Amino acid sequence: MDPLIFLYDISFNLFWTCAIPFINFKKSPYLRHRWGLSSLPALKSTGSCVWIHTLSVGELLSALPFLKRMKVEFPEKQIILTVSTSAGFGLSNSNTDIRRFTDKRLIMPVDLPHLRKRLVKMISPSLFILVETDIWPGLLYQLKKSRVKCVLLNGRISPRTYKRYSRFSSIVKRFIDMFDLLFMQSDIDTKRLIDVGIDKSKVMTVGNIKFDQEATILTEEERGGWRKLLNLRDASPVWIAGSIHRGEEEIILNVYKRLKDIFSKLILIIAPRKLDMCTQLFRISQNMGFRTSLRSNISHSYDVLILDTMGELSKIYSVGDVSFVGGSFVPIGGHNLCEPAIFGIPVLFGPHIHNFLRMSEMLISFGGGKMVKDQEELFEVIRFLLSDPKNREDMGDRARRFVLSNKGAIDRVIREIRGLMECYGS
Repeated sequence: MDPLIFLYDISFNLFWTCAIPFINFKKSPYLRHRWGLSSLPALKSTGSCVWIHTLSVGELLSALPFLKRMKVEFPEKQIILTVSTSAGFGLSNSNTDIRRFTDKRLIMPVDLPHLRKRLVKMISPSLFILVETDIWPGLLYQLKKSRVKCVLLNGRISPRTYKRYSRFSSIVKRFIDMFDLLFMQSDIDTKRLIDVGIDKSKVMTVGNIKFDQEATILTEEERGGWRKLLNLRDASPVWIAGSIHRGEEEIILNVYKRLKDIFSKLILIIAPRKLDMCTQLFRISQNMGFRTSLRSNISHSYDVLILDTMGELSKIYSVGDVSFVGGSFVPIGGHNLCEPAIFGIPVLFGPHIHNFLRMSEMLISFGGGKMVKDQEELFEVIRFLLSDPKNREDMGDRARRFVLSNKGAIDRVIREIRGLMECYGS
């Protein structure tokens, strides 16, 4: 065994051994699966299988157009999908498109030797594709030992990650070199990997697959259907605040309170990044005097609608007049700016956007988005946009054209994967 993997396994086993007494396995089927305490589902491997792994909901939704293309381009391949988080796995089984384009969906177990060996043997893939993040060194080692080709899709290296990689470049190089191909979002990401010692022949800039999400311009009838489904009043302007994290909810509600004094019919749809925020968010909203409803139980007219469902945000953006993408007023790094942009609405975000830095810079230069530094600027920009429909529509149109002009990453990835498969007879 590789000495580095041996040390990794010892450290990881020790960590999880210490954690076991604090984990309640009885109440969580998800945790039992993660720890390999539940039997794996039966899987008939055809010997021609592609294993695609995503971390959670965001990566899974980003990968949906790619899953579809893989199924169309390689119909003879079984597509096995693994997801690390409970929310992501729930979405993988409830979303009809994900179910249609994958043959089996599994919870990814923790990276312990006996679990990864069992999983790799059961799936027996010819190709492993990791979407964006969630790199497990032990799993990569087991895949390479089993002669499985490994690909990183939609890779990105944030400034913070780059600093860590540079500090431990010799270790990082050993792990990342286990990939056969690394498809990066931008030239900056590619350069950062090469700078830490990764063989440049393995690294390729293909663009961001988030630009390739499928969306069409909604007709007024279709948009009206969504508004009716959400019980939105006719002609009421809608502000959608998506992927909101703790520390951002009160900023959003405070800005909404000020805007409501000016635009009395304004509706706020707020989508927390994690559903466990919904109860507290509902209480805060009601305490501030807003008529508040949950998406799962719309029983009356409201000022504030809290999206307590999974996988709907990307569609609900279609009814918005202006958007704010969260995880950017707190040091999370932001979220997918393409989701609202594709529907032709202005996209606002805070200063902590390092995970989508290149995308944000491009969106701003296109005139479809704006970074707001604080609560006050967020209020002023939304007030301006709601007061000036012409400027708002122009900014939204620029946002949509920004997404459309940057499509094509999946086409480039498919070509490279086909070449890899043909080269190695996968």
